[in-house]
Amino acid sequence: MWTTAGYQIARRVITGDDHCTGGAGSAGSFYNFTYACDTHDLAYALIRFLKSWRSRLSANSFFLADMCRACSLRSNWSVRHKGYARALSYYTLTSAWNWRKYGTP
Repeated sequence: MWTTAGYQIARRVITGDDHCTGGAGSAGSFYNFTYACDTHDLAYALIRFLKSWRSRLSANSFFLADMCRACSLRSNWSVRHKGYARALSYYTLTSAWNWRKYGTP
């Protein structure tokens, strides 16, 4: 029997797909959050076994940091800061969704 995490990992290995369960992986032509989304999805797959809200909070914080790191690679100030705003909105939506789903941060 497949777990959700096992299915996602297998799908990623077989098809190279599933870069973000929320669809934020490619956030325009100037920044790409695929790495941040993949890392966040994997963290949540592992956290299901730990059942710790602190781990979810840490995973979300790393998610934001990874997205901001992707934006910081842009030399254009305007593009970089628009990316930061988008990263913050993804982080906020993800945190709100997790609060709703799990009842904790």
